[in-house]
Amino acid sequence: MTGFVASTFDLLHAGHCLYLKDAKRICDYLIAALQTNPTLDRPEKNRPIQTTKERRTQLEACKYVDEIVEYSAEEDLNNILKKIKPDIRILGSDCKSREWMTGQEYCSQIYYHSRDHNWSSTELIERIKNS
Repeated sequence: MTGFVASTFDLLHAGHCLYLKDAKRICDYLIAALQTNPTLDRPEKNRPIQTTKERRTQLEACKYVDEIVEYSAEEDLNNILKKIKPDIRILGSDCKSREWMTGQEYCSQIYYHSRDHNWSSTELIERIKNS
């Protein structure tokens, strides 16, 4: 079973690791889609602090990730999902309230990862600023 996650994975932290670990638990092969710059089609998002190469290198070192694909905009993500047609797409529980997700018609199942922690890139940035 092929699983699919998508994120910017900026400042890879424990929350990302739990997400990837949970995703790998429910699939045999995990594809991580790495968004190069989320501000291209969502200006309200933060520009990544780390370069794409840094973020890719961290994902490559993660034992839960089998393959990495890069994308820029939601249209690119849609095209990747259309081509791959993963068995299961793993999303954060914060996505449950959305009526529609990019490329959902190309995924057989949707699984929502329970985010029962407070780790986030924003929280990490604040801790760094305050130390």
